[in-house]
Amino acid sequence: MTGFLKTFGKGVLYVVLLPFIIAFIAIYMVYLLITFFVMLFNNIIMFFMGKSPLGDLKEDKEAKNIIEAKEKAFNENQDKQNQINQNTTNNSTITYNQNLYVSPNDLMEFFNQQANKNNQRVLDNQSFPEITKEDDPLFLESTKEGGNDNE
Repeated sequence: MTGFLKTFGKGVLYVVLLPFIIAFIAIYMVYLLITFFVMLFNNIIMFFMGKSPLGDLKEDKEAKNIIEAKEKAFNENQDKQNQINQNTTNNSTITYNQNLYVSPNDLMEFFNQQANKNNQRVLDNQSFPEITKEDDPLFLESTKEGGNDNE
């Protein structure tokens, strides 16, 4: 009889407690569903902001501090280099252009400027002789053979 009362008592207990157990499981499922969607949208927002959804670890913070210190030192070094470069002015008169066609007069002017800077011999117009028709042996031979230069 004691076995029957134990089984009957467990049955009554289950019948009485079953609605509370089901209500607890249902409430817990709703809580988990809400938590899932909140975390989902939170992680999406954090992703597009460029942040880690889990936060920075201790090692990540230390690495970030080291990188920032090196960048700061590099930028300070660059600022010093820029100040040095600004103190030394460069008065260059030559500009570079991809489609620059240089005439002989421009070359002569450039070489004269370079020669003046280096105290060397200055080029003159005699350095670039012009070839005329009278100086061209092919022209003279073609006129002797009866060729006409007006053709």
